[in-house]
Amino acid sequence: MNFKVSMRKQIIKNLVIDKLVDAEILGEEALELKVENVDAFKLKQLELEHELKLKELEMKERLEMDKKKKR
Repeated sequence: MNFKVSMRKQIIKNLVIDKLVDAEILGEEALELKVENVDAFKLKQLELEHELKLKELEMKERLEMDKKKKR
């Protein structure tokens, strides 16, 4: 849920920057402040994949420990 809120905020921020540059309130260099939403999405996806791998490794480790205890 927080990720969706963060994405919405970033979209709004990018739109505000575009409008302020178009209105010549901010200079063209302000466009560098924009963050690509695709990059943020990919970053979140990698983060979730990493968490999943950690959980899987943890589960395997627990199973191995349980097997050793039963022997």
